[in-house]
Amino acid sequence: MANFISEKNNEIVWDAENNTSLCKFTDGKLSVSDKRTISILKKLGYKYKETTKKIVDSQEPINVK
Repeated sequence: MANFISEKNNEIVWDAENNTSLCKFTDGKLSVSDKRTISILKKLGYKYKETTKKIVDSQEPINVK
């Protein structure tokens, strides 16, 4: 799992490959356990901190509150 930080409070990240939203930051924070989402957010340059929780492999978009 990884915890990401955005400078924008409620930012939505678009998944261009699947033409849908990938995830949404709430109050500038987002916790993600999906490998694909983590990889995309890292490539986009979002700041993050890895945690010890399990990372899952999924092709579905993640809805985060």
